[in-house]
Amino acid sequence: MGENNDSVTEVTTQSWGSKLKSSIGSMLFGIVLFIGAFPLLWWNEGRAVGTLRSLQEMQKVVVSVEDAKALPANEGKLIHIVGSAKTADVLRDDEFGVSANAIALTRSVSMYQWIEQSQSDSKKKVGGSTETTTTYTYSKGWSDTLHNSSKFKKQEGHQNPGEMRYRGDNFQAENVAVGDFKLSQSLISRIGGSESFSISKAALAGIPKAKVTGSIIYIGADPDNPAVGDYKVSYSVKSPGKDVSIIAKQMGKSLTQYMSKRGKQMELLSMGTLSADDMITKSKQQNTLITWLIRVGGLVLMGLGFSMIFSPLVALAEVLPFLSSLLGAGIGLVSFLVALALSFVTIAIAWIFYRPVLGILLLVAAAGAIVLVFVLGKNKKKAPAAAA
Repeated sequence: MGENNDSVTEVTTQSWGSKLKSSIGSMLFGIVLFIGAFPLLWWNEGRAVGTLRSLQEMQKVVVSVEDAKALPANEGKLIHIVGSAKTADVLRDDEFGVSANAIALTRSVSMYQWIEQSQSDSKKKVGGSTETTTTYTYSKGWSDTLHNSSKFKKQEGHQNPGEMRYRGDNFQAENVAVGDFKLSQSLISRIGGSESFSISKAALAGIPKAKVTGSIIYIGADPDNPAVGDYKVSYSVKSPGKDVSIIAKQMGKSLTQYMSKRGKQMELLSMGTLSADDMITKSKQQNTLITWLIRVGGLVLMGLGFSMIFSPLVALAEVLPFLSSLLGAGIGLVSFLVALALSFVTIAIAWIFYRPVLGILLLVAAAGAIVLVFVLGKNKKKAPAAAA
């Protein structure tokens, strides 16, 4: 182990036998990932269809209400309202004596501390062992999470406090209304538009070493020369008065989630003034994006899991490094192709279950394409023979 300035370098060697043992664990974990990808892909297709059908149902039954009025005729119905989100609630953070008339008040805290970073470089050796060179570097910086210095590779001269005295927190108003309607906590949490909040010096009288610099509370001796253990605290608020668009179920003068025929609890909130159609179209686009992200995630999990199943085989081949590299590349390619094929099959079968007509049409089209390729290939083989 060597040292250079504020860094330390460690060289470790993993024997071939040790790698063989650890490859068994990788193989078992790979099996779990591979098998787990199938229900993930299946569930995702059901979720996507259920959400889409629920949004289509909402589009058919939603009633737009002028001036966000609670009309008896709309009791129990899905309504669309647009208006200003207002509250008289005053949110207070007693720890720092900060208060504001706001929809939400958020405290952000960071502590000045030692931070360890590492970079590793591994080289395979003839005989199956691997030599890894790891360099740990140390620097001071601000972080909103505690870095445990007792786990640093080089602890001497890099001690952090054992805990963070102050941490981030969030305070949310209980009474927020749009027009005649009181919003649920789930709707309130969806309201965006956070902005920086200025802090009064008078509120910090009871906090030792606390200073206000701009919109930051600094807890320490000198803001220009921070020391390990110093804190920076800032606040952001969601101020009342912002326009929002909401689709939810009217229950008296409250808005609650709408239960679709698919059994999904639905409510929508967008910032600004949007029509019901625009809100639902936006939600459909978000649903499509989420569906594709999970599909790609399932494909990656399946491919990664399949390749990890062959970890013992790659470990055996590492007696000759070039051979293990070739084998690893080949397994990676095969794993991707297998995962791609099985993902498509899983999604196709799920479509038959969740979208029977579309799923069957896609399978028929796929079968037709395969037959066409086969026929064209057969005709090409016959053509040279006829010419001869």
